[in-house]
Amino acid sequence: MSSSSKETPKPTAEGYLNKLYTDLYHLVNSVEKGSGSELTVRLRNVESDIANFKETLKAIPDIGVEEGKQRRQIAALYKQIEIKDELLESLSTFSLEENPTKSPVNSPVVEARTNENTLICKICQTVVILKNMTTEWLDEERDLPLPRQKKGIEYTQTEPVHGYFGVKDIFAFENVGFTRSSEGKRYLVCGECEQGPVGFVDPATEMNYITPNRLAELPATTTSVKN
Repeated sequence: MSSSSKETPKPTAEGYLNKLYTDLYHLVNSVEKGSGSELTVRLRNVESDIANFKETLKAIPDIGVEEGKQRRQIAALYKQIEIKDELLESLSTFSLEENPTKSPVNSPVVEARTNENTLICKICQTVVILKNMTTEWLDEERDLPLPRQKKGIEYTQTEPVHGYFGVKDIFAFENVGFTRSSEGKRYLVCGECEQGPVGFVDPATEMNYITPNRLAELPATTTSVKN
């Protein structure tokens, strides 16, 4: 009955290094003893160990690759890791819906609506706009300059005013004027006494907005107003 023979593993670089250490130890002892014949054998063993150690080092994969190339390979690996992380992040937010619904961000709250009453100036009673002339309602709060600015203050004093009727055509108004602030914004005022501002001009849409909070409503039975 024959037994299968196992292949003897080749010594590693670490094994040759350990053997080199042992042979060096014996070489030193031979030198101290002064044995010439033993010294020659020990020296040859050390030389053989050094040669074998060099050969095993050369057999290590990529041991002869220059340092610059190794650094480039490491940098390439890091880049691949970054690409992988970006891909995973994009997949985590990926939606399978063909047309996902996007909610508007900071979009104005506008609805179709007309003014049911004629709006007049609170000071001179001049008609600013007749009823049923506006086309939309801006349900937002915007800052308007105060009608009366305090003296001795360099900047324009404002207050938040909520709710505006909007109209595109400036000729829809009966009496309205324009004024500009120091920041270049355009505001609407009464065309007769210039009281206001009673509204503003949206620079993005060129819509003209007036607020009923800065105007008065004309009662249905009243006829004595300025046009």
